[in-house]
Parts: sequence; C-alpha cells; structure tokens
Amino acid sequence: MRGERSMRPMGRRRVVVAVVVASSLASVAWVAAGQPIPSGRIDAGVAQSGMGQGTASVTTRSDVRMAIESAGTTGSERLEAIGAAVARKMGDVRACYSALTARRPEAVGSLRFRIALPSGRGAATYETTADRLGDADTAACVMRAVRGASLQQVQRPAMAVIALEFSHSGARSAIAASERRAEVERSTQVETLAGGRVRASGQTAEGEVRFVVTGSPGVRSESVAALARSIQAGIGAFLDCRRRAGRRGRSPAGEVTLTMSTPASGSARGTALAATVADPEAGRCLTTAVGRVRLEDAARGVEAELVVTYTGEGVAARSRRPRPRPSGVRADRRGRLARRSP
Repeated sequence: MRGERSMRPMGRRRVVVAVVVASSLASVAWVAAGQPIPSGRIDAGVAQSGMGQGTASVTTRSDVRMAIESAGTTGSERLEAIGAAVARKMGDVRACYSALTARRPEAVGSLRFRIALPSGRGAATYETTADRLGDADTAACVMRAVRGASLQQVQRPAMAVIALEFSHSGARSAIAASERRAEVERSTQVETLAGGRVRASGQTAEGEVRFVVTGSPGVRSESVAALARSIQAGIGAFLDCRRRAGRRGRSPAGEVTLTMSTPASGSARGTALAATVADPEAGRCLTTAVGRVRLEDAARGVEAELVVTYTGEGVAARSRRPRPRPSGVRADRRGRLARRSP
C-alpha cells in the first residue's frame, strides 16, 4: 500500500513526501537541503497519511543524503522523531563536509552511526559503526553536530541507525584530476647525479616524446621534480611539436636541447641551443611549448637544461589525386570547368 502527499513549493524546490507501508522494519530517508528541513512538514506528511509503519522521503537538491533505519523494535513515530531532530542539524553537517572538500575536493563517502536512548532519563549514546569518508576530523565534526540535536521529543526507549552519504557535483572531475596527477607522478623519474645535480625525466604514454630536465648546480631535487611534473602535465604541446616535425613524410626523430628558466612569476622561458631534428622549426616550436607549461609553485626560480627526444616515423604526405570530372563537363583553355552545350 502506498500513499503520496505533495506539498507547496518552497522557493525553487518542490518537496514531495512519499510513504510506503512496511510490514516489519520502519525506515526514513531524507536528502538534506542547504537549510534544515522543517520538522512540522515531515511529521505532517507521515502523521496525516494514516500510516503506522513506513518510509518517508523528502527530496531536494543537496550533496548530503541521510537515511535512518530502526534498530531493534523502534517504531516509526519514534524513528521519525529522531530523524527530524537530526535533520535540523544538517546545516552543521554540510559545513563539516564543506571544510573537507576545501582540503580534498575529491572526497566522497559515507558515515554510519547508531543512536540509542535508554528508558528513563539516561543520556543518549552515540556509536560510529562505519566510516567510509576516510577523514577523522570530519567524522568528529559530524558527530559533534549530531550530538547537538535535541532528542527531548523522542519517546523512550528508542534506537536508530543513521547513514550519511556525502557527494558533490564536482567530485567526479576532482577525482579525475587526482588520478591524472598520480599518473604524472608515476611517469616522472628523479635521480641525483654524481656531481650533485638533480635530473628528472618523463615521456608520453606511447613514448613518442621523451624529455630529460637537469637542474643547474644547487637546485633542489624538489624543484627539479616539480618542474618535471609541470612539463609532464603539459606534454601535449611537446607532442604537437613532434607532429609538426613529422609532416609530409619527414622523420621527426632526433633531439632538441634547450635552456629553461622559470621566473618567480609569469611563464617559463626556453632557448634552443642545438637540434638534430630535420625540421628547422623544431627548436622554435619547443620554445613556444615551454612557455605554455603551467608551472607548479615549487618549480619556480629554477635554471635547468631540457633535452627533448622525438622517436618514431613521420606522418605520410597526402597524395593529391585529381578529382573525377563530372559527365557533361569540359575544361576550357584556362583549366576552368564548364558544362557542355546540349
């Protein structure tokens, strides 16, 4: 048996309270909005439905979803009272999650905890049963917010299990960016030479473009590594230079040696010193590519030598085949096409 009650729009949001009768386990699920959900609206949706046990659902646009289930034999009325009390603290819960995403934009996950109210006037107990958000400070912040919920209106004894799911619209792109950075770090190799200079290297996925950057004497390994990561992240521009060098069937194979300097602000600067690439514009193209590298902060203030190596074959020149002449068309003395007279 299912009942549904529509309520008037709140601002730009349309709130719908749906109730589903359950034979044994009562559960309530809400998606927390930016502001606490008014408990009167939640209670009205369930109480006026005439349903004793059930599931209520209020859906709004948010990034924190709360689900609450009874533990033991707690009935729906007590469960709904706990849910309404915790829902009033969802603004504080969102603030905890916002602080986490400011530090870790890719952070998503869930928290699960149990609230138990004993008979009489004993204090409520709170127990975290699962933490899939992976941040102790955020978990503690959320628990402080939940403990601040007033449970005076809840009939005792009562026990509920609450699950909070955390996500946001930018999580997918943040995770992708984190994965790209991890791939850049895996592709970058750093070593210290006999004379104390630091050298780092990287390459494209298929190895068509490889580079080795060597810091000047005294440049720290962290700075050289940051410079190599910056180049690796922007290696697409270097790959484009290789494509240009291999046009018209010309082999792009060879090396280009450059000096590279990264000022405290502004773009990196490169100067081509020598090249074994057949393309006479190879050095100029790589100089431009160096200027397009987005530098990490640790990569600034560095003087280094950069050697870029191209491997592989060039792109075959396209043969220009004469287009077939349409029937009934002839060429005049200047080669222009004209349709024959009937």
